[in-house]
Amino acid sequence: MFIQYVDVVKEVIGSQSIEVLREMFERRKGEPPSIPVQRFRADHAEWLNTLDELENKYSLIERTRECNEYLIRPYALPLIDTQESRELLSLMDQIYKLFPELYRKHLTQPLSIDVLSSTVLGNKQHLINESLYYLSESHGVYSGMTTGFPYTLNGTLCISESVLTKQTISEILSEYYAWHFVNPKSQVMSLESFDLDVEQSNSLFFKSNTSTGKPGWYDLLGDTQKALILEIDIAMTNKLDALPTIGLRTLLETVMVEKIGDARSFGEKVKCFTKEGYVTPKMADALRHVLDAGNASAHRAYFPSKEDLTTCVELVKHLMHGIYILSPKVAKVAENTPKRDRT
Repeated sequence: MFIQYVDVVKEVIGSQSIEVLREMFERRKGEPPSIPVQRFRADHAEWLNTLDELENKYSLIERTRECNEYLIRPYALPLIDTQESRELLSLMDQIYKLFPELYRKHLTQPLSIDVLSSTVLGNKQHLINESLYYLSESHGVYSGMTTGFPYTLNGTLCISESVLTKQTISEILSEYYAWHFVNPKSQVMSLESFDLDVEQSNSLFFKSNTSTGKPGWYDLLGDTQKALILEIDIAMTNKLDALPTIGLRTLLETVMVEKIGDARSFGEKVKCFTKEGYVTPKMADALRHVLDAGNASAHRAYFPSKEDLTTCVELVKHLMHGIYILSPKVAKVAENTPKRDRT
C-alpha cells in the first residue's frame, strides 16, 4: 500500500517518536486498544517529552475522555510499519472500498458491523473490529456512530458523503499528512525565504534587537504555528487589519490544542488552559478579548484599529514567551532548588 508523505512525516517527528509509537502499538490492549498513561510514562521516563510531542504537537496519539489511557490515532499506523500495522491498514482499505457503494445504497442510514465488513473474509474478528475502530477515527469517513463503536453490542456507523471523493484509505492518510506536516513546513520555508529587513519593516513579531530578528520562542514552535505567524506578520506589514486578527485567533487555538488537546469549544479551551496553569485568570480574560476580536473579524467584517491590533499582537507575544521560554526555566528553578527538610 502506497501512502504519500510517510518519509516526510518520519523525518519531521524523528526516529525516537517512531520507536515510541511502535512500543505503544505493541503494548496496546482492550477495546479500543489503549495503553495506561501513568504506567507507560512511569516505565519510560526518558520518553516524556516525546510522548507530549506525539500527543500535543503532532496529534498522532490522544487520551481517552477520562485521560487515563493513550489511544493510537489511525495516522500513526503507516509510521509504525510493522507486519501487524500493515495488516490493519490492509483491512481498513478493504473495508473502506465498500463504503462508496454502501453510501449510494443506504445514504446516511446506520449500518451494522456485519454490513460494513461484509466482504472481509479469513480474518480474526478482533482485527476487523480494530480496523473499523481506526476507520471510525479517520476524517471524512462517518457522519455519525453509536458510542463505543465498534465494540458495543449492536454498534452502528453512518457513512459520510465524503467517501465518494476518496477511493482508498491511502488517500485519506496522505491528505492528513499533507494538511498537518507537508503544507505547513513548505509554507514556512517559502515565507522564510524572503529577506526580512527588520530595520525597515513595520513588523511587530520580528524586531531588530536579536541576531535573526526573531523572538527566542519562535524556533520552539511547530511548523503550523510558524507559518501562521509569518502570514500574520506579512499581512500586518502590508497594512492589513482584519486578516491578522483572524490569524491571531487561529494561532491561539493551535497553541491551546497543543497544550490541552482538542474537542472543546473556544470558551472551554480557555477555561482548561487556565486550569492547567498556562495562564492566570486575568490573562485568560485578556485572551478572550483577542479571540473575540478574531471572531468579529471573521464573522462580522470587523477591522480593528492599528492600536488595538498592536495590543493583540503584544499580548500573544507575551503569552508565547511565558509558555515556551519562562515556564521551562521556572520548572528548572524548581528542580534545582533544595527541598525543605521537614524532619
